[in-house]
Amino acid sequence: PVTSHGRDRSAGHVIDYVPSGAASVEIAPISKPKRHFVFLLPPGLSMNALSAAIDPLRIANQLASQQLYSWDVLSADGVPVTCSNGLESGVQRAVGDIPKGSYVFVCSGVLPGRAAGAKAVTWVRNQWAKGCHVGGICTGAYTLARAGLLAGRRFTLHWENIPGFVENFPD
Repeated sequence: PVTSHGRDRSAGHVIDYVPSGAASVEIAPISKPKRHFVFLLPPGLSMNALSAAIDPLRIANQLASQQLYSWDVLSADGVPVTCSNGLESGVQRAVGDIPKGSYVFVCSGVLPGRAAGAKAVTWVRNQWAKGCHVGGICTGAYTLARAGLLAGRRFTLHWENIPGFVENFPD
């Protein structure tokens, strides 16, 4: 349903991937499967981390003039969350069913020890068990560790978070 103008008319709405006035060229359609991302936002998340994750997906869609990537933004209870900078970030809904094969990212922030409650941890664990790809952004590793997904695995974590992480998760 993508037209030569880069507009996706599926689902009854129009999405412009290349905004008016932007220089563009005809691009041959890219024949790769679309990927769906789900971002779980706990309270205190880093807005910068969320933006840095979503904007490359949006830009890839824009440059390709078609939807290569889609995403949903969720919170444990479906209500907006307050970011570490004090601004509120809206979400589309509460955690629940997501498309099979989605890429799930917990996008946390400066207070990871308090960020993910039991509902979010259980949901992340269930997505992993269903075969979704699961990862953490910023301090999202805390939620993954609480879900039992990091045992015996190598992962990255910002150096300033390592002492507190090791204290909470010595294994």
